[in-house]
Amino acid sequence: MSSWEADSVSAILRSTDGGVTWNEIARGGPALFVVGLLESGEVLTMNYLQPLAGVEFRTYPGNIVVEQPSGASNYPPVLTASGQALWRTSAGGLLLSDGAVFIPDRSGIGVARRMLGDLTPDKGSFLLGVDLAEGGVSAYGLETYAMNGSVPSRQRLYKTSQFIVPGWWSPKDDRAVVTINVPPPPEYLGVPVPALLDLASGEYRLLRDTFVRDQRPYQPYGRSLVDAVQVGRFARVVNTGSCLQIRAEPSSSGEVLDCVADGVLLHDTGESRSGDSGTWIAVTTPSGNQGWASAAFLER
Repeated sequence: MSSWEADSVSAILRSTDGGVTWNEIARGGPALFVVGLLESGEVLTMNYLQPLAGVEFRTYPGNIVVEQPSGASNYPPVLTASGQALWRTSAGGLLLSDGAVFIPDRSGIGVARRMLGDLTPDKGSFLLGVDLAEGGVSAYGLETYAMNGSVPSRQRLYKTSQFIVPGWWSPKDDRAVVTINVPPPPEYLGVPVPALLDLASGEYRLLRDTFVRDQRPYQPYGRSLVDAVQVGRFARVVNTGSCLQIRAEPSSSGEVLDCVADGVLLHDTGESRSGDSGTWIAVTTPSGNQGWASAAFLER
């Protein structure tokens, strides 16, 4: 892939077994991007056709063109946790795929950036990151909403002068993991850094240890946007040289249910047993298979 040259090509690969094998599901021009996973299981993509020539949305592997609803901007839609697409307007609004208004346009609000939460009628709540434009000064905001029936009701707007993108949110205690552009002391070089944010107090704690290089202190690896947060007990597959076999029973002779590559996180249920090859841990793989893994190849 290289800039906008005529022979530039982008490819999208998909794995359904925790990264052991990969299959190409899409190939396009130099600017083909993954938007996210839809309710149908299809992958929604956005492709910049040519510089300043608009965008095209398609789903793969079906290779079906997705039409934007009238009034939507050329920004990619916001996807909910369940895979529902909400199309962004240029004034902070969100549209359903049939064009119905979910959140109306609002004065002083720019394009919505990201949504976290769920839209369950009367029960759901969500967090929405937005751009703000008040008095000609750029700012950023995090809005919290509660679902009143099937209609969202804004509860609160948190404002900041620093660029901020939410990656995870807990409505119970009003905490979020975000990427924030902290004030630029020399060691941070003004780059966005992941942080744990207490929305109630407005205080944040930088999560720098995981995102810095030893040889370049406080400099995050590449793009440091938080795309997902693993909540709960997890174990990392290590030192297999290929993949770790997940078995139906805590035994090396048990049926193989899955094989998971080094570096992949498995959900650790907290149950362990002694077997013919030492200790076995009950785990769930990224593809949803539940079984047993040898503790000798897990970093917990």
